[in-house]
Amino acid sequence: MSVQYDKKLSEINLIEEITLPFRVFPEGEKSDALDDFFIRTSGWVSYICEVLVFSHVANEINIENTSILPQVKSPDIGGKGLPLILPNISISNSNDEISGNLIKNLYRHSLSQLVSNYEKFLNELTRDIFIRNHHLLAVDEKQLTTKEIFELGNIDKIRNVLIGKKVMDQAMSAYPKRVEQFQKIFYVGIHSKKSPVSVAELHDLIEVRNVIQHNDGHASPQYFKRMAGYGDYRLLLPLSYSTPTVDFKWLLSFAQKMLHLAEYIDIEVANKWVTTRNK
Repeated sequence: MSVQYDKKLSEINLIEEITLPFRVFPEGEKSDALDDFFIRTSGWVSYICEVLVFSHVANEINIENTSILPQVKSPDIGGKGLPLILPNISISNSNDEISGNLIKNLYRHSLSQLVSNYEKFLNELTRDIFIRNHHLLAVDEKQLTTKEIFELGNIDKIRNVLIGKKVMDQAMSAYPKRVEQFQKIFYVGIHSKKSPVSVAELHDLIEVRNVIQHNDGHASPQYFKRMAGYGDYRLLLPLSYSTPTVDFKWLLSFAQKMLHLAEYIDIEVANKWVTTRNK
């Protein structure tokens, strides 16, 4: 798998080689939202690789029927974390069983976190646009009641509440609806013909995340039928005791496509609005 530390997006290939600690940067100018997304995704890649490395190391040692008092320190910026008080852990499972559970849960958590990071990027970018383009807030009438206006009093507080409502309205929408709202309000097509990821691909990933979080990955036959137009559902479980597909190469390659997507959105937005990318 040849990725070096501190590379730009065009210089990496996440399904070839990853060097820890991992950090990737956008190609040129960037909004605060895009910068944050790249930082979070870099940390996400490092986290996956770190767990995989330690899982490999643990597999080299027979830990069945072992009792361990973990010796670890709390995270600390200064590098002087305090020892954590942890319980003694007795292990009766085999290495293979522990490793299997670890990898399955790592994969599901990582997929969910990737979606959450992208959603946070859209939320931050939406807020960025409204903060620096106040006239967009005046498009809709009757956004606050008279009582709310008097209670807030300060124009800055009113503006912040309005922006918060706008961001939340988009964040709570189903993804295809959110894409439509972004186009309608900001005149930016998140999934235009030039976009590196289709709306179907990303909506599929979001739906998989939702089923993992809300039903442990299990989906009903009716759900599969309703979502039949959205591609590959290998990650969902049609039967109670099915085994989920685990494919880290696919997940990492899709994450790279999402970095390209975020960069594309950031550029398109900056071409039409003032943001922290072009302020």
